[in-house]
Amino acid sequence: MINLKNEFNLNGFLIKEFKNKKPLNKCKEIIMDFFNKNDEYYSNLSTEEYRKLVLDCTKAINQEKIQKKIVENERSFFDELIAKNLKIQSVVYFRTARPQKPNHIQEQLDFHRETFYSDFEYIKKQFNFWFPIKNLSKKNSMKYIPFSHKLEDRDIITKDIEMKESGVKKFSVGHKIGLLYKPKKIISGVDFTKQKNLFVPNGSFVIFSSMLIHGAAINYDNKIRYSCDFGLLDEEVVDDIKFSFAGDRPQYLSYEEL
Repeated sequence: MINLKNEFNLNGFLIKEFKNKKPLNKCKEIIMDFFNKNDEYYSNLSTEEYRKLVLDCTKAINQEKIQKKIVENERSFFDELIAKNLKIQSVVYFRTARPQKPNHIQEQLDFHRETFYSDFEYIKKQFNFWFPIKNLSKKNSMKYIPFSHKLEDRDIITKDIEMKESGVKKFSVGHKIGLLYKPKKIISGVDFTKQKNLFVPNGSFVIFSSMLIHGAAINYDNKIRYSCDFGLLDEEVVDDIKFSFAGDRPQYLSYEEL
């Protein structure tokens, strides 16, 4: 029998098929209600028009409490891998990336780990839960650096990209949907020649360490990619909780509080 914790600690991630696909199908249903025109139409929207549409869809997904339903359905898996008592991210992020064009600004996050953007100690213990909704391919999938979850933060050197260059203003719609107003660029300490695709089959999810270097999911395919993600924590590692601008409430809540 596979020991989930040992495998996770070794590789920094696990890919698993959903036990119950109803939350996944509900996400797809909501997204297709908002994105019901051809891809060319959305590719021609301005950055702000597109981000506003993404925000409206994100709000609809969160009204369904998708993360709570997933936790309920996958409870035995989370019990074994994380803990029986969880803290669940209060916002499900809806991510999309249009086929790459020069005028499409920051539609995916560059290589990073979660400690780049949070000083809270618990973020090091976060489990990132990510699942594709539609049009994931090996041409547009997330990238990762194998075993990078074992690198120390102090050994990774980054530089800040200023707001005017990032294309996202603080407290803007772009910020609200999870884009970065002051992203960090890794300049040393990570061997990018070792990067691999983190391809997740339809109907499955990946759960990975917040310390795994991941991102750079530029869409080189000809269709818009759709996915969702949220974070999970063992309740025992949480002391103080930061406030979520995206959710307008605490970043993490218990199952009962959601």
